[in-house]
Amino acid sequence: MHSIVTDVNVERDELGGLVVTWTIEGPDRGVEVASGPRPDRIDHARAVSVAPGQRSLHVEGPASTRSYFSVSPAGGGSGLVAAERRVPFEGAVNFRDLGGYVTSDGRRTQWGRIFRSDAFHALTDDDRERFGELGLRVIYDLRSDIERQSQPNVVPDDGVLRSVELVLSSGEDEHGLPPLEQLLEGPGFVLGLYRDLLSNGAPVFGALLSGLADADALPAVFHCLWGKDRTGVAAALLLTAVGVPQADVVDDYMLTETFRSQHDVTAALARLNAAGVPPEAAAGVVAATGWVLDAVLSEINERYGNIDGYLLGPAQMEQRSLDELRRLLLTD
Repeated sequence: MHSIVTDVNVERDELGGLVVTWTIEGPDRGVEVASGPRPDRIDHARAVSVAPGQRSLHVEGPASTRSYFSVSPAGGGSGLVAAERRVPFEGAVNFRDLGGYVTSDGRRTQWGRIFRSDAFHALTDDDRERFGELGLRVIYDLRSDIERQSQPNVVPDDGVLRSVELVLSSGEDEHGLPPLEQLLEGPGFVLGLYRDLLSNGAPVFGALLSGLADADALPAVFHCLWGKDRTGVAAALLLTAVGVPQADVVDDYMLTETFRSQHDVTAALARLNAAGVPPEAAAGVVAATGWVLDAVLSEINERYGNIDGYLLGPAQMEQRSLDELRRLLLTD
């Protein structure tokens, strides 16, 4: 009987090291843990042997290092590759890998292929070096023209990486804020915003997902300013399109609460309060509230039958692009 590694998780500890944990089914003969800078560059020749019964491995390393880990049963069996969800940049705190999510049919999204993030205007010199190590080919910038002009991205210019600008309006006026009467609704404002994005921004989402279906344009990252609203809806559509269950899609969205900058949150709350938005409503505007995304995803199913109905309809995707997206992003 073969052993099967059924789950691998990678988390960063308080000292900057990484803790790799796993679960295994079948005979436990121990595992081999190997790592590498990319999923396709795992150094199996230097794998660490872990004794039977042990379910974790602490790996020392600098906080800036991006590593993917392969955990395989000793003596043969089915293993898995995984990485830390967040990519540790100083100037982009909500940069995340969309790999490792299990689909309804038992497949998984591939690590190191598509990332989601906040903006890159604050990347440090060290960040830019690490950014280049990801091997990214395309940046999809979902911000407005005003946002791009006021806070231009600072990324490596290596002659390979290119930027695609896809404008998704978030309903802001010339002062950078939506109308006060809308903001007073708190999370209700966010619900309305997402409905508007899905309605008026459908062709933009279709163009984004069609671009991500190009093998020559991967790895890729898409982002807005905070990586919460425009990026959150885009990531939800992508994950839903490839078969990730809705509950897990919502969980991915809510990770913004864990990773984003508390300084930015405080500044946003202060700005909203100064504009006349009460604290409770301001908190609802700023938060990544799970029920809001869950509601709009359910509305897609109710209105269009399923995600395919939306993507092939108002989002104007072609079936071959949708099929290719699934082929490129999923692994058995």
